[in-house]
Amino acid sequence: KMAAQSPTNMTVLYGELNKFINVSDYKQALKAANKSEWIEINEGKEDTEAMHCKAVCMMQMSQFAEALKFIEGAPEIKDAYPFSLLVFEKAYCQYRLLQTEDALDTINQVKSPDLRLLELKAQVLYKLGQYSASLALYKNLIKEFSDEFEEERMTNISAVHAALSAFDGKIGLQTELGFKVESYEQLYNKGCWLLGHNRVVEAQKVLVQAEEVCRGLYVDDPDQNVFDSRKKMKATIAPGLENKLVPFQKKKIDFNRALLFMYSNQWEACRKLLKSLQRDHNDSIVPCLIQAAQIGREKGSSKAVEYLQHSDPDISPEIDLTDVKLCLVQLLLGLGNLEEACLVLEALGDVTYTPAVVSCLVSLYNAQRGGEVKAARLIERAIEWHKNNKSPAPILSSLMWESSEFALKHNNPKSAAGTLEEILRFEPKNVKVLAKLIFAYSMFNQTKAHQISENLPSLSDLSVHVDVDDLERNASRLAPRYVKKQKDKDVDAKDSSSNTEIIKKKRKKKKNPVPKDFRENYHADDERWLPLRERSYYKGRRKDRKKGGVGKGTQGTHMGAS
Repeated sequence: KMAAQSPTNMTVLYGELNKFINVSDYKQALKAANKSEWIEINEGKEDTEAMHCKAVCMMQMSQFAEALKFIEGAPEIKDAYPFSLLVFEKAYCQYRLLQTEDALDTINQVKSPDLRLLELKAQVLYKLGQYSASLALYKNLIKEFSDEFEEERMTNISAVHAALSAFDGKIGLQTELGFKVESYEQLYNKGCWLLGHNRVVEAQKVLVQAEEVCRGLYVDDPDQNVFDSRKKMKATIAPGLENKLVPFQKKKIDFNRALLFMYSNQWEACRKLLKSLQRDHNDSIVPCLIQAAQIGREKGSSKAVEYLQHSDPDISPEIDLTDVKLCLVQLLLGLGNLEEACLVLEALGDVTYTPAVVSCLVSLYNAQRGGEVKAARLIERAIEWHKNNKSPAPILSSLMWESSEFALKHNNPKSAAGTLEEILRFEPKNVKVLAKLIFAYSMFNQTKAHQISENLPSLSDLSVHVDVDDLERNASRLAPRYVKKQKDKDVDAKDSSSNTEIIKKKRKKKKNPVPKDFRENYHADDERWLPLRERSYYKGRRKDRKKGGVGKGTQGTHMGAS
C-alpha cells in the first residue's frame, strides 16, 4: 500500500517544497523539507533531493555552520550523489565561515570542476592573497563563459587588479585594466588600482565618478544620508561583510572606526575598540597613535605625553617605534618642552643622523641658551656617522656644507675652512665651495685666501652664452612696456648699409606739478594731531553768551526791561 501511494505523496511534497522555493520563503521550505513523510515514502531513509534542498535553504538563511554540519553528517547524500554535485555547497560554507584553506582543499578534490566551482575558487584564491592565480583564473572564465553574470566577473577581476597594485606591489603587471568600467563597484576598483600605480589625480577623478554613480542609484532611497560618515562606517560592520574583505581591508576599517569614535568624542567606545585593536593588531603602531590622540583630545596634551612616555603598548618588539617617538616630540614641542624633545630625537638611533632630524635638532638647539655647542657636536657626529656608513656623496656634501655655514655664522672660520677643504677633495670643481673657502680664509688668513683665489676659473669660463635674438623675441611676453619703448625708438632709427643705428632721443624731465592749494612758506600747526581741547591755544567755548535771558521772550522785550 505504501508503495502504491508514494508517487502521489511524493508529488504533493515536491509541489509544496517548490512553491516555497519559488517565492524565496526558505524558512517554510526548510520546514517542508524536514517533514517526516519523506522518510516514510523512502522506507526509513531521507530523500536526497529534499536533503539537498534543506542544505541550500540553510545557506540562503546564512546558517552556514548548520549547513556544513548537515552536509558532512549525511551519508545518504554521499551514497546517492557523486561528491562533485555537493562539493560547491560544502566549499561555499567553508568559504563563508572563513575556513578559506579548507575550502580550497575541498574544491581541489574535484578533477573537472564546473563553472560555479571555478568562480568560487577564484574568490578563494583572492581571499588567500594569491592575486596572480586568481587573476589568471578570472581571465580564463571570461574567455570560456558568457552569461548574465558577466558584469559581476568584470567587477571581481577589477578588484583583483586593484589588489595586485595595492597589496602585492606588482605595479608594472599591466598598464590598463583591459575593459571599460561602468558600475560604481568597477569604478571604485579602478580608483584603487590607480592609487596602487601612484596616479593620485586620476584616482581622485575616478573615485568621485564612482560616488556620483552610486548616488544616482540611491537617489530615490528614503535614507538620503547614505554617505554620512557614521552611517558609512556602520555599513562596514554589517553581518556577512567580513567574509568579503581581505584581512588588510578589515584592519583599515577597524582603524577608521576608532578614528571616527575619537573625532565624534565617543570616548568609551573608542577606548573599548582600541583595547581590542592593540590586542589583535600588535604588528601595527596605529592603535597606539590613535590612543595618544584620543587621550590628548579628552584630557589634554600633557596626559598624552604621559601615556607615550610611561605606558607599555602591546606592540611586537620587531615593530619600528620611530613614528611613536616623533609623535611624542610633536606633543612636547607643543607644550614648549624643547629640551626633552631634543632628548627624544637624540635617542632615535640611526634616524637621528638623517638630514631632516639633524636640521630639526640644530634649529631646536639654536633656540636654547648655550645650545650652539650641542648643535656643533651633533653636526660633527652626523658627518662622522655618514662617513662610516658610506652614505651617498650628495648627503655627506650637504651636511658638510651646512656645517661650514653654521661655523661661519658662529664666528668659527677655521672650522668652516677645514670642512670646505674636505668637500673639495671629492668635489674639486665646485666653484661655490671654492668661493666660500676663500671667504672663510679671508677672515683669518688673507695670504691663503689669495693663493686659493688663483684656482678660480676665469670670467670667460664662467660666462654664459646669451641669445640676444631669442631674448628680443620673448620680450613681448616678459616685458611688454620695454617692447613699446623699443618700437618708439625704432621709428626714429636710421638704417645704414651695414648696420642699423638707433638715435637716442633725450627725454625732457617734467617738473612735478604744484598742488592747487599750495601756499609758499606755509608752516603747518605742530599741534594739529592733538584733539582741540588738548591744544595750548584752546580757550574753551563761549557758552555764556546766551546767559542773562538774552533772546528770551518776544522781540524788543529785553530792551524795554533794561
